[in-house]
This record gives sequence, structure tokens and C-alpha cells, in this order.
Amino acid sequence: MKFISLKYKLLYSSVIISFLLTVVMSIVEVNYGINNYENLLQDELSHFEKSKSKYLASKVWSMEYDSLQLFAEYEVGGKWIAWLKIIDVRGATIAEAGKDLNEKSLQRVTSLTYFHNGKENIIGKLYYGGNLPGFYAMLQDRWGTIFLLNGFSVVIIFLLSYVLFYKNILYRLLDIIQFTNKKPIEGEQVNTIYSPPHKNSVDEIDLLIDSLNNRATRIADEFAGRLTAESGLEQKNIQLSDEIEERHILEQELRESEEKYRNFLESTSTVPWEIDLASGKFTYMGKQVELILGYSVESWVDFDSWASRLHPEDRDDAVNLCAIETNKGNDHDFVYRSLCKDGSYRWIRDIVSVVMVDNTPKKLVGFMHDITEHMELAKEKDKLESQLRRSQKMEAIGTLAGGIAHDFNNLLSVILGYSEMIEGQLAEDDPIRKDLSLILIAGGRAVDLVKQILTFSRQGEEDLRPVKVQVIIKEVLKLLRSSLPTTISLENNIDSDCGMISADPIQIHQVLMNLCTNAKDAIGEKIGTLSVSLTEVQVTETERIRECPQMLFGRYLDLKVSDTGCGMNALTQARIFDPFFTTKETGKGTGLGLAVVHGIVKQHRGEIIVSSEPDQGTTFHIYLPLIDEAKKQAEQKVIGDVPRGKGERILFVDDEIVIAELMQRILTSLGYSVSSFSSSPKALEAYTQNPDGFDLVITDMTMPEMTGIDLAKKLRALQPELPVILCTGFSESIDEERAKSFGIREYIKKPVDRLTLAKAIQQVLNPS
Repeated sequence: MKFISLKYKLLYSSVIISFLLTVVMSIVEVNYGINNYENLLQDELSHFEKSKSKYLASKVWSMEYDSLQLFAEYEVGGKWIAWLKIIDVRGATIAEAGKDLNEKSLQRVTSLTYFHNGKENIIGKLYYGGNLPGFYAMLQDRWGTIFLLNGFSVVIIFLLSYVLFYKNILYRLLDIIQFTNKKPIEGEQVNTIYSPPHKNSVDEIDLLIDSLNNRATRIADEFAGRLTAESGLEQKNIQLSDEIEERHILEQELRESEEKYRNFLESTSTVPWEIDLASGKFTYMGKQVELILGYSVESWVDFDSWASRLHPEDRDDAVNLCAIETNKGNDHDFVYRSLCKDGSYRWIRDIVSVVMVDNTPKKLVGFMHDITEHMELAKEKDKLESQLRRSQKMEAIGTLAGGIAHDFNNLLSVILGYSEMIEGQLAEDDPIRKDLSLILIAGGRAVDLVKQILTFSRQGEEDLRPVKVQVIIKEVLKLLRSSLPTTISLENNIDSDCGMISADPIQIHQVLMNLCTNAKDAIGEKIGTLSVSLTEVQVTETERIRECPQMLFGRYLDLKVSDTGCGMNALTQARIFDPFFTTKETGKGTGLGLAVVHGIVKQHRGEIIVSSEPDQGTTFHIYLPLIDEAKKQAEQKVIGDVPRGKGERILFVDDEIVIAELMQRILTSLGYSVSSFSSSPKALEAYTQNPDGFDLVITDMTMPEMTGIDLAKKLRALQPELPVILCTGFSESIDEERAKSFGIREYIKKPVDRLTLAKAIQQVLNPS
């Protein structure tokens, strides 16, 4: 390839560029002169028209045509006018000078007007044109001079630029070229480029030279170090061989560690997994998932295969939470139910870590924990806590009901006592007896109402005896068959070999009737089934009733009443044993039925549980403890004449003055000598003063200054053989068994009727 020096290329380029630049500058200068002259010519023509038109008009009016011709020739001979022509109104030429050059001259025309007799008259026209041809001729003569002057200026400038370029750039580039053709090192000398000391500034060439000099120095240093490096290369090869061997050992250990870790993960009940967010596919799934959910590892393909197995109620929340936290880059955990291959659901807690790369989520790594047993235990705990709250609530209601029962029984004692006393004083045919009988009937109903209140508050006293529940069930079913509609079928499964329980048969009858009546109402007008069954169950340490873990070990009757009716939701089940709570329409239920059932069952030391779902029916289980042997009935009520006294002396104590006065009259009518007191301390004082003056003490239990039990203790301290009868409307602190442990002979519940009181007195005074 032919070599051409940069300085020649620069020189050739300078000549060509100078010529072209000169031509361009000359053309620009000529065009600028033409434009300047044309503008100046336009101004002069306008000035000529303004200054000469009136003068010419006066000459035309006075018809001085010779003067006009001289004027035309004079003006055309000047610098600016090339052609001039004057015509009159008839179009005849008056004066003319110069030659009209249409293509090169500037032509103008204006009317000549003269003011005469108050009127402006047009008397002719003036035609004239600018003198461009003269300017063009002058410019043609000067063109060569303009070109030479411009060319000289450009050449001078380029020559100066060339000299500066050669000195500052090209000369130094030649030094760099010579440097590159030399060896970096000659002997022990490093070849560099000479660079004069920098004074005030440096340019790119200086920087290039410094860079090349520095590179030459580094090459020399590297070359010197390479000799040293080659001498140690063999040692390095030995070290590299050792490192490679060590790496092989580490890789083997890593594979063994990974295998051990994988085996460890697959041996736990936790399921590890990993998913790639870009593809949405699982890159790893632990084998334990087959044991927990039943699906093969291969079936877990992508995110959708996980989401499709979520419980419908959990799917949206789980998917949305996972998406939101992943987009934020937050680690998270959540709980959901996952569908098993057998159709069941397991509770899963998923702990998820988000793997970030360049502040972007790339994959998810997590562990699935099967927490089904934990959730079931938590549910069972909530159920037990609910049962505890219900029990505490029933106890609170019972306390309130007990107080009401105590006061109400005192009132009933007065009402019934005086009614019976009045009835005994009337003749058989007295019309008032009928009214009194209605009062006694209403009072009896009130007594039953109090018993019912005490029953659901679990504070009533039962008439317990050995009972075969099979007999009661048959009686209830016999009554039900006549009242059930034909759309409800009645089924029973009664084990005739079931043992006996200690119970009040009337209350057990009431329990069964209430449950069966509720079952009938739940089915309503639909076709359904009401079922009653009776079996024995054994509660041991290994065999417990899950809903009643508090039940003691032993044998129980399981009385089950179930229906296929409307069922109940969890909220309703939590309140069914509350007094006055009912789901029936107004007027169709009091809300006491199940409350009474609950109270009766608890009085009999039993348990009651309910299971129900909306539209799936309801089942009640009542567990009652069996007794080992049948007991004989303790007593049998015999209705006969009212026993009368023979003047025995009785000390009667009740803080209610009305009751004290009533009982004094009743006992007196029965043949006893009675001293009544409304203050227990005064009664004690009276007895202390005359201990031999009384054969019997009858006292109320609940009194403000001294209770009946305390009074009995102090009286018996004075006379241990003194018989005492205790009357009570209601007391949480005392029952018949506890009363008799303090030496009380008889225990009577208020309201006390005349016959019961007379029999109790005779039983105490004449035990035989």
C-alpha cells in the first residue's frame, strides 16, 4: 500500500478547501453587494418620485415640453435613473430619455396631478426605471479583485494553521511512530519518548506520550518479573495439583453432605419445596407430601397444581397473601386447608422464604407443616372453654334463682297456709270452699314453678330412687305416638338389659318429653325420623367420652335422642341451655325446656352433649351414672287423716312474723301448745330460761341474726336429746343429708302444707 505523509494530505486538503472557501466567500460578497444596491436603488427611486412629481406636473400643466425633455435627459444621465418617459392624459409622449430594459431595470409608474379651481386633476403619467445595468457592469469589472483578495486571506489563514498543526501535532506524532518501531528494552535501558517538561498546561498528545512512556516502563517491569515468575512456575504447578486434589475431596464431601441433608429432610414430617417464579414451576418437592396428602411428587407441577388443591374457603386468601408478600420481597407464613387424595382436608402451615436477586424475587423456598392435630386440639380447647363459660353462667343464674325461690316460698307458705286453715273452718257445702280450692290449685302451680326454677339452676332437691329408665322411655314413646303427625316416623332401640340409675322418675320423664317435643318441632311439617336409643357405656382411662373429658370412670347409661330436622348452627348451640332462650316463634315456647333438662341432668350427676349441623338434624346424648344394686324405695306416701297432737309443747322460730303467726295458729289447731318467735336470739333466750318447757323445736333455716343450724347447735348443747325440725325455702349451704349430720330430726321444704307438717311432727315425737 502506497504511503502518503499526513503533512502532504493536510497540504492538499488545505489548497482545495482554500479554493472552495474563496469561491464561496466571493459569491456571498457579490450577492451581498447586489442586494445592498437594489435596496439603495429602491430608496432613491422612491425619493425621486416624491421630490420630482409635483415639479413635473406643473411643467406638464404649463406645457413646457422642452424643459421636460431636458429634465429627462439630465436625470437619465445620472447614477440612478436608466430610463424616463412622460405622457399626457391622451397618452401622447411629451418627453423620453434612456432605453427601457424590461428584464434588468426596476420600472415604476405614477400619475401626475395638478390642483386647480379647488380640484385635483390628473394631467399625465410618469414612467421611469432604475439603473441596474450600470451596477452590473461595475461589479463585473471588480469580480477578479474580490476573488484575489478573498483567496489571499484564506491561504494565509490555512498556512498559519498548517504550521501550527505540524509543530504541535504532526511533529510529535512522528516521534511516537519512531518510538513504536523500537524495542521496549535495549539492554538495561527502557526506550521512551522525549517529552519536554510541562509548563502551564498539557494536551491530548502530552497525555498520550505520558501513557506510552508509562506502558513502556510497566512492560519492562513485567518482563523483569516474568523471569522471576517462570522460575517459580514449577512450584505453582505443584501447588495447583494439590489444590485440584483438595477440591475433588471437598466436592465429594459436599455431595455426601447434600445427600445426608436430603435424607434428613425426607425423614421429617415437614415437606420442603422450591418453586421458580419466572416459570411458576416447582423445582423441588419433598417425598413426605405423599404421606401427608397422598399425591405423588410428580403431580406437583406448578403453582396452579398447589392452588387447585386448596379448600375453596381458603384459596383466595392464601393465593392473594402469597402474591402480595412475594411482590414485596417479604418472608411469610400462612395457614390453610389442603385437599388430600382421599377427599379429606388437612390443615397446613406453610413457611415461605423469598429468594431475591438484584432486588427482584426469583424463587420461593418453603416448608409445609401438617398442623391438623394442633388445630383439632385448639378446636377442642375452645369447645371446653365454651362449656366452662356455660357452666359458670348457669351457676350465676342458679344463685339468682335460689334467692328468688327462698322469698317466693315464704310468700307461698303464707298463702297456702292461711288458705288451708280457712278451708278447714268452712262447712263442706260452703260456696267459699270452691274459691279457696282455686287458690290452693294456683298455689300448687306456683310451687311447681319454683321447683322448675330450682331444677334448671341445679339447686332443687330430688326424690331419688332406683329407676329403670326403660320403663320411662316406653311410657313417653306411648304418649308421643298419639301426638306425632304421620309424616314423622318414630324409631327406638332400647337395650332391656341396661342397669338402673338413682333418679327422680318424674324428672327423667320430663327430660325425655322435652327432648322429644323439641325434636318433633325441629322436623315440623317435613317428612322425618325421631329416634330414641338406650345403651350402656364404660368410661375408663383409655375409653373416654371426647366431648366430656371431666366424666369420672365408671358405667353410664347413654340416652340418645336424635332427629332429622332443621338442625342448629354453632351460635345457637352455644345458647340452647340458657333460660328463656328459644328459636321458636312468640307464644310457641318459653325457653325453659332445655334449661330444665340441663339442670335435671346435672342434678343427677350426669352430662349432656349436643351435636348438630344446619339442615343435618340434631342428636342429644345424656350420660347418667348407673348404680350397682337396686335400692328399695325409702318410703311411700300414704294419704289419710291429718295426725293430731296431744298438747305437746312446741317452740316455733321464723324471722317472717306472718309465717310465725300462721304456723302458731295451724299447730294450735292440730292440738299442740305453741310458742312462736320471729327472732332466733329471743327464742334461744326463752328456751334457756325454761329448757324443760318444750318438747320440740321447729325453726327456719335462713334468718338474719342466727341461722336455724346455729340455733339448733346451741339448743342441743343445752339439751342433746331435744328434737329439732328444720324448714327452709332454699339454702345453698344446707340440704337434708347435711342437716341430719348436725342432729336435725326432719328436714322440710317450704311451702309447708298442713298434712306434711303434721306427719313430720308425729314422726319426730312418736318414731314408732
